[in-house]
Amino acid sequence: MANLNVLISQFAVWSVIGVTLNTRPDAGKLKVEILSFDGCPTARSACSLVEKVLKRKGVAATVVSVKVADYKAVKRLRFFGSPTIRIDGKDIEREKRNVNTFTMACRLYKNPGGSVGLPPDKMVSDAIDEAVRMHEVKRSHKTKP
Repeated sequence: MANLNVLISQFAVWSVIGVTLNTRPDAGKLKVEILSFDGCPTARSACSLVEKVLKRKGVAATVVSVKVADYKAVKRLRFFGSPTIRIDGKDIEREKRNVNTFTMACRLYKNPGGSVGLPPDKMVSDAIDEAVRMHEVKRSHKTKP
């Protein structure tokens, strides 16, 4: 079982909230961003969900909480609503990756039972798997002569 080392570090709008340890050596280290605005009712649950899935998969990651403070930041950060979860810069919801409509509102994720304020576990899991595969591809290109 992976240990979770919780760090609190503030600089600008970034706050590192967790780093997984004792993970698969081939997993690479992902960067997971959880973007939210102050008062978001599902931000903490999003952090817990991401950490639970990373731990279950044994994947090394730096999890960063990003507070979106105003409408200028909404566009600059490509914020689809709170909470937005990105892994290595890619939104976990594939359909959003080419969208250019951003908002300072609660985000709804597609779920088999309708739309909800948290992404389904499978969406987070699939996005982590995709990022791990990309790390493995990059690593294999570096090792080839």
